Amino acid sequence: MDGKTVSHSHRTAPRKYVPNLQKETLELAEGQKVTLKVCTKCKKTLRGA
Repeated sequence: MDGKTVSHSHRTAPRKYVPNLQKETLELAEGQKVTLKVCTKCKKTLRGA
């Protein structure tokens, strides 16, 4: 997603909004470990499950 940064004097500059991705290691039912890149909101959801 992209947009514009607006300064105090209302000048604009392009910017990008990027998700906060982090590596998370998950253990599957078979005992296998899988490393995924997930956003922090997804990480909270996975921890609560």
